[in-house]
Amino acid sequence: PGCSSIGYGQAQELGPFLVKKGIPELKFNNYSWNK
Repeated sequence: PGCSSIGYGQAQELGPFLVKKGIPELKFNNYSWNK
């Protein structure tokens, strides 16, 4: 149940950008695994 950590976690927590709900822009993730 809930959101899969593979789909959401990989995109949101480990990816190079962060997506915020209701804001149409991407924010650079300083803590991503790919620099």
